Amino acid sequence: MLKTLSQPKIRMVRLGSREEKREVYSRFAAGAIALMHVRHEELMRMPVVKAARPDLTEAGVELQVIDATGSLRLSLRVEFAQAAFEVELIGTEPVVALADKVVEGMYELANLPLSCDYSTVYQISDRVTATITEFIAACRSELWYTPRWWQVHRRAAMVVGRLWSKRSPRGRGAPAGTEAITSGARSQAADE
Repeated sequence: MLKTLSQPKIRMVRLGSREEKREVYSRFAAGAIALMHVRHEELMRMPVVKAARPDLTEAGVELQVIDATGSLRLSLRVEFAQAAFEVELIGTEPVVALADKVVEGMYELANLPLSCDYSTVYQISDRVTATITEFIAACRSELWYTPRWWQVHRRAAMVVGRLWSKRSPRGRGAPAGTEAITSGARSQAADE
């Protein structure tokens, strides 16, 4: 009995299924975000190291900055490249086109010199972030997480859900006023 509980569950995923696409797309987006943050940290760390260690040359400062995040950056680059390959393999045309734009932005960010100014870093980072947001929206549309135009019942359910959550004081759940009834019943049961 204990042996079966300790073994992981085996899950069969059809090639090209929604589950496989969701895993590939989320892996790509997570890899892009992680790699962007590591590179952003490297670019922002350069002036701090330069101010803390004025005795170092420009090359020495760059070496210290790269040494601090080098192995992490390398592993994230490999993960991102693998995820980009999987998106190319399994993605549809609109998703692949947006993934290519994300990859171009990431290469632009990776090729920035460490001595560049903050405005350039923030401008490119904002562009990459906007492209990743577009990629996620395209993935949501492809995976049918947003209702299609012909799915009237899903749109109606979304509207009713929004109206219900506005009506309830706790967000979603019971209508307003019912918590007083249930809490009164609980206090009577506790008294008995």
